[in-house]
Amino acid sequence: ANYNIDRTLYETDTITALDGDTTPSVFNTNVIHLANSATTNVTHFDDGIEDQEIIIVADNANTNIMFGTSSTLVGNGATNYNPQINTTIYCKFDGTVWNCIV
Repeated sequence: ANYNIDRTLYETDTITALDGDTTPSVFNTNVIHLANSATTNVTHFDDGIEDQEIIIVADNANTNIMFGTSSTLVGNGATNYNPQINTTIYCKFDGTVWNCIV
C-alpha cells in the first residue's frame, strides 16, 4: 500500500532492525521487527516523518523500549518496557517524539 503523507510518497514495508541497533531506522516502513541477539535498549526510531505510524513487533524478549529515559519515546507511563515475544507496540511520530501505546 502507498500513503501520501505531507506530500511525501511513503511506501509501506516490513523490516527487521539491525541487531543491537539502539536507534533503528523506520525509513519507508510501518512495521519493524526487533530481534536482538542480546539485551538492547532502544531510545529512538531514526528517519521517521511527521504523522508516520509504526507497529513494533518483538520477536524475542531481548529489547527494552526506554520510555523512562528517552526524550523522544513517550508512553507506558514513562516506564521502560521489555516486550515479550510477539508483543506489538503502536507508535505515531509528531515530528519530535514518538507517542506510543503499549
